[in-house]
Amino acid sequence: MRTCLNLVTLQRGFDTLQGIAIAAKAGFSGVGIWADSLESQASPVQYAKQVAKAAADSGLRVEEMCFVGGWMWAEGEARQKAFEAIRRRVEIAAAAASCSSERAGTTNAPHSSARCSTNDHTCGST
Repeated sequence: MRTCLNLVTLQRGFDTLQGIAIAAKAGFSGVGIWADSLESQASPVQYAKQVAKAAADSGLRVEEMCFVGGWMWAEGEARQKAFEAIRRRVEIAAAAASCSSERAGTTNAPHSSARCSTNDHTCGST
């Protein structure tokens, strides 16, 4: 059985790279990451690529990036800004999952996560 650790379960105190190391040591096959942990970096896309490399070097796959929210009840300009944030986060998710932004997408649940469509299994929480 293949398993995936959603890094939010580690709570605060660990950065994404530390979470990857913890997941690998614990025997997981993949990780789920959070947009906020990448967007807080000076260069989110470059950091996402670093995360993808660290995961691959550890034998893990980045299986999801949780970020899609805020648009469900927004209206007008707030809704447009939420969609712009989603588009930006899809670019970051694509870098983290080592796939093109055209292959990165979202699940059906409005508060769920982005997934690279090349994945053949999913994380335990969305």
